[in-house]
Amino acid sequence: MGYNEIFNATDKMMNTILNAVEQNDFGNLNSMLKDQVQDFSDQLKQEKLQQEQRRREQEEQAAKARQQANQQNQQWFDQQASQRPKWDGANPYSSHNTYSANTQSRPADIKVGTRPTGSARTQNVMTPFLQQRPKQTGAYGKIGGGVAGAFVFGSSLLWTGLAGAIMGTIALPSLILFGGGLAASIWLILNGNKQKNLIKKYYQYGKALGTAEYIKLDELAGLVGVSPTEVRKSLSEMMKAGLLPQARFDEKKTTLILTQQAYNQYQQAEDSRRQREQKEAKEAAQTAGMSAETRQILQEGEAYIKALRRANDMIPDEAMSKKLDRQEQIVNRIFARVKEHPENASDLRKFMNYYLPTTEKLLKAYIDLDKQPQVGDNIVKTKRDINEAMDTINDAFENLLDSLFEDVAWDISSDISVMKTMMEQDGLTERKMKAGRN
Repeated sequence: MGYNEIFNATDKMMNTILNAVEQNDFGNLNSMLKDQVQDFSDQLKQEKLQQEQRRREQEEQAAKARQQANQQNQQWFDQQASQRPKWDGANPYSSHNTYSANTQSRPADIKVGTRPTGSARTQNVMTPFLQQRPKQTGAYGKIGGGVAGAFVFGSSLLWTGLAGAIMGTIALPSLILFGGGLAASIWLILNGNKQKNLIKKYYQYGKALGTAEYIKLDELAGLVGVSPTEVRKSLSEMMKAGLLPQARFDEKKTTLILTQQAYNQYQQAEDSRRQREQKEAKEAAQTAGMSAETRQILQEGEAYIKALRRANDMIPDEAMSKKLDRQEQIVNRIFARVKEHPENASDLRKFMNYYLPTTEKLLKAYIDLDKQPQVGDNIVKTKRDINEAMDTINDAFENLLDSLFEDVAWDISSDISVMKTMMEQDGLTERKMKAGRN
């Protein structure tokens, strides 16, 4: 019985009382109220019987479906022998996180991860959402108790008010008592109705989610036909009521996460995102004060490193691959040095305009030759020449890297020389000390 029917019954009782007061005829009031309460009680019993009948029918259908599924399962396992379906790895969930099989597929009508209608549960079904199995008995109990209380306290409040009006005195304590009881009864009806609707939504959302470990709220809203705001509010109430013990939202409250495993993966992704953003912010701060020429050099350098990595992936020769690994490390260090000391950018003009483009051209030629189906003497010789040239190129790039630290070497050498001179003047070197003793 819905919220409107309950209040309609209560309104009908109140109208009966008010009509008796207006007509000053209380002779049939008691019997009329008894009849209305009896009608309401009969409706509740009838609805309960209907619900019980539907539940039995659903359980019978579920039992038949389960029996049929078990028979089909047994036939399938007999045919496949030892080939049983396996999980797809550490996380068995795809984009909507449903169970799948690596081996041959099950019969089309056997739904792994689904739940039959009714209260019966299938075996070995992973449903992260429907971990609890709440019943609406408590909700209907609150509604029934609230209706009975509203009738009793409402009638008492009305009779107390009428008696006070007739006698000219108002029993304030009684009014407060009956008024509080009526308010509590109405609250009980509202709370029971809210609990009933929440449990109904709980099973509706669980059916829509299936075996998903997480889902976007707007996607879930589309599945159940309500707004994302209402979905978020309902899920929050379910968490507060203890229906979703492991569930939580992401930081932006746009995704529902149902299991600890999924939440750990989410935290790892968030940590990676934050680290990436910090790195990008640091690089942006480093390049903020750079000249346009320096920024262009760094961008071209990054593009060359990516091209070098792609070429390395396409070359199967292990010796050549090791040379390209070495070259990538050297080039990375060159551009890292330029990032820290942008004043060195002007020293890379020939490196950027000739050495890198020529090296990239040689690698492309090597890859093209490596793809040829027939290998002649010219192909073998050219590939060997390019292979040997990489050693020379790497040595040249290392020399360039070393030259970028020339100023540092001079500064350190000068500092050491000055420090030695001062130590000698202060009599702190071993030679000066020996001369003093002689």
